[in-house]
Amino acid sequence: MRRPEHTPLIATKLKCPQYHDTMVERTLAAEGPRLEGCKAILVLAPAGYGKTVFLSQLAQKAPIPTAWYSLEPHDNEPLTFIRHLAGAFQEYVTIDEIQLQRLISRTERDRLCRSAVSFCIRALESTTGIVIALDNWEVISDPCIYQLVGELVPLLPPQVQIAIGGRLSLDVVGTLGLERLHLAGEVQVVGRKDLEFSEAELDRFYTLRCPSLEREQFDTVARMSHGWPIMVNFLTQQGRGLGEGQDKISPALAAYIDKEVLGIVPAELQDFLIKASVFSSFTAAECDELLGISASRDHIRRLESHQLLLAQKGGEYRVVPIIRSYLLDKLGKERASLFGQAASIAIARGRLHEAISCFLEGGQRGSIADLVVKLAEEALLHGRWQEVEDWFDTAIALEDVKGNPRLALLQALV
Repeated sequence: MRRPEHTPLIATKLKCPQYHDTMVERTLAAEGPRLEGCKAILVLAPAGYGKTVFLSQLAQKAPIPTAWYSLEPHDNEPLTFIRHLAGAFQEYVTIDEIQLQRLISRTERDRLCRSAVSFCIRALESTTGIVIALDNWEVISDPCIYQLVGELVPLLPPQVQIAIGGRLSLDVVGTLGLERLHLAGEVQVVGRKDLEFSEAELDRFYTLRCPSLEREQFDTVARMSHGWPIMVNFLTQQGRGLGEGQDKISPALAAYIDKEVLGIVPAELQDFLIKASVFSSFTAAECDELLGISASRDHIRRLESHQLLLAQKGGEYRVVPIIRSYLLDKLGKERASLFGQAASIAIARGRLHEAISCFLEGGQRGSIADLVVKLAEEALLHGRWQEVEDWFDTAIALEDVKGNPRLALLQALV
């Protein structure tokens, strides 16, 4: 651990960020979560969901002052963390500087953690009310710091709350040892779904940031981003070219997803997610069949913990459309084979539109013609002529019809 004289206080990390007037006000920050009766709020989501913005707006709306601490990798060291944590709330509480210096002079980790908890509690008992905001918690991995915060939260005076933000999995509740308080409602979790732009927030973003963009194009942005704030911003910057290449990922966006979103996900989960993306939506059983494994349920559970999947009814999952486009670009040589397998699985389950989409995305147009010829007659017999017409409009090229008499006959019938 660093010596006390090597632990300078960097004041800029203790200032709550201020945002300009074109920032969308988050409804949840204005209306809740409620701090009363709550010891801690954990704001957990992947990169780009506006965790820092949410925390700063929550601080502005709180009826009590906020002691802010923006963490960086340098803070993943107990003495540095303790020095800045004390510095964050010293404006609002009485700090015994002599005791603080004695505290950060300790070298035994076990005694340091317990002494730091006692020091903080004594200091915080002198305040009439304060919120301690710890942002960018994902940079913290030191067990001593986790132990300090995990032991501090249950002992906080009733007039003190702590808010922690970070691109962390939901498992951090357990890592901090806060499961019991979470079950009791004393620890609240604000997750990805809570931080997605609502329809009203999307409308405000459109009005504030891109009124010159055609509304139809912005609706495409909303669909592709699924309300992911930074993706909304990235996609609107593409402007009028958006509709011409909806599934094309810019190099800047690809680099951001690769480093900031998937960078914290273990390699085996990334590989699973890339291959599973051939499905527009999928179940664990379908992924097992596609990949010839039996671990899909566990992979999905872990991806859910990282909040990278959108759950649907019936045990089905999918990913945000813009992320799926990125994942499909990484399939490489396996692309055609995986899409072909996915199409076969879709056909076996009666999802013909999905099978056709798989053949299209896998570049297997000949398989589409064969499938339409095979299934269209039955569809027409059951009155589903509109469905067959859609297949011709979206999946069958003119040259396919010219070279296939049965396709030409079917097209004439619809």
